Amino acid sequence: AVDFLYGTAAWDFERVPGPARRIVDRLEAGEPWINPGILLDGTVVANLAVGDVEAARR
Repeated sequence: AVDFLYGTAAWDFERVPGPARRIVDRLEAGEPWINPGILLDGTVVANLAVGDVEAARR
């Protein structure tokens, strides 16, 4: 979660997708590490910033 939050705060969007996937996995397992809204917004913005429109839509 720290890598995800740091990546979004520092606008280092290339480092966001990996940690985001791990956080989503934990969320699906019933272990919410961070607010789902923050996760969604940060992941969509990061994917758009690196040009991965398809990932942003998922």
